[in-house]
Amino acid sequence: MRIHRIKLSNYRGVSQSEVSFPIQGVTIIEGDNEIGKTSLSEAIDLLLGERDDSSKQRVKTVKPVHLDVGAEAEVELSTGPYRFVYRKRWHKQRETVLDILEPTRCQFTGREAHDKVRAILDETLDETLWDAFRLKQGAKLEQAAFAGGSLGRALDKAAGGDTTGDRGDDLWERITTERERYWTATGQVKADRTALASRVTQAAAEVAALETTLRSLDDDAAAVDRLCDEAKVLLERQNAHKESEDELVARFEAIQSRRSEVTRLEGLRDTALAQRDRMLGVGSARTDLKQRVADTAAAVDEIESKVAGALPARQEVLARLTTVQQKFDAVKAEIVKVEVAQRLAIGDRDFLRQQIEVAQLSERLDRATDAVRRRDKAEAVLESSRVDDALVARIEVAGIEVAKAEAAAATVAARITVEAIADVDLEIDGQMDALGAGTTRQLMVDDSTEVIVPGLLGMVINAGAEAQALADRLAEARAAFRTTCDEGGIDDLAGARLAATQRNEAARALVETAKSIKDDLRDLTFDALAQKIANLSVRIARYREERPTEPPVPSGHDAAEMVALESDAELQQRRAELDRLEKDLSRAKDEVQTLDLADASNRARLEQAQIASAQEQRSLADARGVLSDEAIDTQLADAEATLSARAAELSEVQDQLAAQDPETVEELLGNARAVRTRLAGELHDNEVRVHELRTKLSLLGEEGLATQLDSAKSELAHLAVTHEQLEARAAAAKLLFETFARRRTEAHHRYVAPFREGIESLGRLVFGSSLGVELADDLSIARRTLDGVTLDFAELSTGAKEQLGMISRLACASIVSTDGGAPVIFDDALGWSDPRKLERMGAAISKAGRSCQIIVLTCTPGRYASVGDAEVVQLAS
Repeated sequence: MRIHRIKLSNYRGVSQSEVSFPIQGVTIIEGDNEIGKTSLSEAIDLLLGERDDSSKQRVKTVKPVHLDVGAEAEVELSTGPYRFVYRKRWHKQRETVLDILEPTRCQFTGREAHDKVRAILDETLDETLWDAFRLKQGAKLEQAAFAGGSLGRALDKAAGGDTTGDRGDDLWERITTERERYWTATGQVKADRTALASRVTQAAAEVAALETTLRSLDDDAAAVDRLCDEAKVLLERQNAHKESEDELVARFEAIQSRRSEVTRLEGLRDTALAQRDRMLGVGSARTDLKQRVADTAAAVDEIESKVAGALPARQEVLARLTTVQQKFDAVKAEIVKVEVAQRLAIGDRDFLRQQIEVAQLSERLDRATDAVRRRDKAEAVLESSRVDDALVARIEVAGIEVAKAEAAAATVAARITVEAIADVDLEIDGQMDALGAGTTRQLMVDDSTEVIVPGLLGMVINAGAEAQALADRLAEARAAFRTTCDEGGIDDLAGARLAATQRNEAARALVETAKSIKDDLRDLTFDALAQKIANLSVRIARYREERPTEPPVPSGHDAAEMVALESDAELQQRRAELDRLEKDLSRAKDEVQTLDLADASNRARLEQAQIASAQEQRSLADARGVLSDEAIDTQLADAEATLSARAAELSEVQDQLAAQDPETVEELLGNARAVRTRLAGELHDNEVRVHELRTKLSLLGEEGLATQLDSAKSELAHLAVTHEQLEARAAAAKLLFETFARRRTEAHHRYVAPFREGIESLGRLVFGSSLGVELADDLSIARRTLDGVTLDFAELSTGAKEQLGMISRLACASIVSTDGGAPVIFDDALGWSDPRKLERMGAAISKAGRSCQIIVLTCTPGRYASVGDAEVVQLAS
């Protein structure tokens, strides 16, 4: 089956939507949530499965809530040799229209159109496979069911097996049906076979029973004679027993009469007892009432005594409370004075400490300022100096090289001694030298030297070749020495050493000043330190202006600290005394309150006791007005006498009843009645048995039983033959089923390979080349192997299950596509996959799309961006 086009009108919230699909390849339909993507797939189900007059809930839910119109859907699809356009409208102006385009153009409407489409689908579509190829939004993540049907036939064909298709399935169904006539699904014997075997057993039992009955007829005739003799004996025993039972009945009736008299006298006795008990209750209640009168009067006297006795104690506590209150007020006033003195002492201590802090902070500021000056000077030296210890070391090395070159040149240089006979001026290598008469000059010629006597002569003296080389070396050494000195801006080694020493001293000064500044400033800046000094100075001046002149400020900080400590100690002492007095005051108040509460309680109790006493006295007077104490005593004595008389009468009659031994008579009478019942039962059983035997003898003669026996034997022979034939057919059906099932299992294992290879081919694009899967008998994935590790499908992650579920559907669709197959529809799948797996799943979907039709619905466009050769349809809102 292939879907060419879907069109929706007024479907849920979709006013109009139409999408066309290529018959092969991947179509990705993108759109926001609630725009109608899932409705496309749902509409196909309703079109193909539900009539336009359906009242099912799934049909009702697609009606638009904002319009009073019917939902409408139209699909154009191909399946088998058919291609048709199918349209339905539900709810309002219902309509079903079918336009068959191929192989022969024709149209249908209404119920006939619906039935025609169902017939086409039944003929051309494997609906189980069609359902398996759709992964619906929000559906439970499960593997698809592929066993049998189109996939089974396609796999069998791919494996080179029998291609008879439906004919092979029909043969298997016929074999299965034949087996099911005799055997249950679990291999047990079916009920009709068991029933036939039971009938054979029953027929054999009936034959044996008839044979036994014929033998028992003589025994029954003898039994009738014996039972008649036993009946005569039982009648004689029954007549003799009746006389004895009548005597016991007479004795039992006399006992029952005596028992009635006992019951009457017990009633009179109980009435007298109730009257006596009532009068006892009246007397007891009168006694209790008189006691309550006495008790309430005594309680009034007791409480009045307590109220009077509590007055002296309360007056004593009130006097103590007044004394403690006066002491408490006096100490509280003294504390106020001491607190004023303490605040002044603390202010003086802080004032003196602030003066010390100002002096210390000023010293720190001065030291830090001086350190900054010295730091700036050191930084200037470091900035201007280019000579460091390394440069000095290089100058020393260059000087040594010059000395070495001079020493070497001196060993081979020509030595010329010039002696002036008279005063003369000489120019030696451009330098003038005045010689007095008799003085000499020695010239060292290491290269060439020019000597000129102005106005008289000039001469050039050249050294030898060796001297010339040494002279060049000396010149190079002197040039290198000069260049190194120029780097530091100095003339010679002594100047370099002096400059390096000055630089090192400046560096040390920079470190020392930085530490000094840090130590003096600490966590403050110069401005913050200066501001702190200024703020403390302002506080000092303000305190000096605002402080009273008396008492004078202590001479020093230590003295002020001592005054503050003394004032604090005095304050603590006063406060401790105040706390003690406050507790005494609280206790005294509590005692007063307790006494007041006790007095109030006693007075309330006194009032209640007086009320109760008066009430009890009124109750006693009212009771005596109804019945006096003497009348109660008289009526009680009369009730006691009546009770004694009634008890005596009852005792006399009970003695007479006991003399009649009622229990023995009742037991004997009961046994006599049981004997009579037993004898009657035995006689009845005897009569029934005699009747049964005589009836049996009259109905069953030798000729009638023989006929029944012959008929029973014939029935047994017929049933036995039928049973044997049925068992033979059952055994044959079982053998055929097991043989065919074994061959089908072998074929199943043979054609599972192409399906497994299809899953692994697509799956290796996602999981890598080490992927392997094992399939169960129903063609579901049982286990997955990856990088040598095998896990059951249930143990895989949710993402891996989702990916393998999609891959198995794609592999199946690719295999069955040669026979038509069905479209694969994924609705917002791969929600559990990471970006890398999504990219690889795109390649797998693209590969499968080369051989089948795949439709992907998604609200997340980027999720399927890696699917190559896909046609993307954007649904507009």
